[in-house]
Amino acid sequence: MKKVLSLVVVLVLFAGFTNGQSKITLGVGGTLALPMGTFADASSMGFGGLVRGEMGFGTIVGTASLGYLMFPGKDISEEVYPGVNATYSSSFSAIPILVGAKYSFAPGLYGSVEAGLNMLSWTAKYDVPAITVGSYTVPASSGETTGSETKFGFAVGVGYQVSSFDISLKYQNLGTPEGGDALNFVGVNVLYNFGL
Repeated sequence: MKKVLSLVVVLVLFAGFTNGQSKITLGVGGTLALPMGTFADASSMGFGGLVRGEMGFGTIVGTASLGYLMFPGKDISEEVYPGVNATYSSSFSAIPILVGAKYSFAPGLYGSVEAGLNMLSWTAKYDVPAITVGSYTVPASSGETTGSETKFGFAVGVGYQVSSFDISLKYQNLGTPEGGDALNFVGVNVLYNFGL
């Protein structure tokens, strides 16, 4: 929580310092996210919303964004005994808080780099049917576990802005949870920008 508060303070100071020196815009939109690697084995395509503030300095634009992403889980079946399958599923959500910059290569076309904190949370469920071996039966079991962590992550991408609309394609890392693999995805963001 201290990390999140520190980041918010830095964003407010940055906005206060640059206010009046540059053009400020606020973008609001949505995200579609395709999980990559082992993340894709457990999660379906994600979706969510995004709010991004921008402060322009010619070809370089400073950015600060806050998003919310949800990744529905996939049902995974695994044989735990000949003829007996257990099922597992998990759902995942993230709140990325990122700061970064955009660099214009040509009119409307830009590249971007961002880094910051990701507040992660998940729910995992399992269901194991009863297993009978000879005259002995292991009773069925099921349950649910939840967890949350805050991890450092980054994003790199390219985008195109036409009028007030901003469309970008990004490779984003949400961090690596304890005991797990990196949570990476390719996301498509569509934003509508308002001038402030």
